[in-house]
Parts: sequence; C-alpha cells; structure tokens
Amino acid sequence: MQSVTQVSKLLTVKDIVGDPNATPPTEALLPLRRTTLWKLIKAGSFPKPSSFENTRGLFWRAEDIQKFINDSVAQDANVSPR
Repeated sequence: MQSVTQVSKLLTVKDIVGDPNATPPTEALLPLRRTTLWKLIKAGSFPKPSSFENTRGLFWRAEDIQKFINDSVAQDANVSPR
C-alpha cells in the first residue's frame, strides 16, 4: 500500500488580496492591493507564485503564505517602539 502525501491548499491572487465584487465577496488574507502584492514579489519580499503547465492561473501554497505572515509578525514584534 502506498503512503498518501499531504496535498497543500493552493491560493490565488483573489484569495490573498480579496475580491469584494465576487458573489459572495472574498475576504482578503492580507491587507494588500494587487499592485502592492506584485511590487513585493518583484522586490523578493513575498513568495513567488507557481503555475501549472497549460494553465493561465498563478497559485501560492497556503504554507508559503502562512510562513510569510508568521515571519512578518515576528519581525514586527522584534521592532522596538520609538
């Protein structure tokens, strides 16, 4: 019997930045706009998306986004107040 590997949940841009025009509206995971997200990716501050062959969509692994959030919170906690 083969072991089953855990499958990672995949997130789209709409999952990360939200989509108020969707039915029902999608709540954002992060308080970012699309343009800010792409600027962070270009700067290397946010995980790069992946895509599947022969598809137009871009995806992020939920674990990568959770790690980004955890690292951001930890970094903010280490900043001393002025």
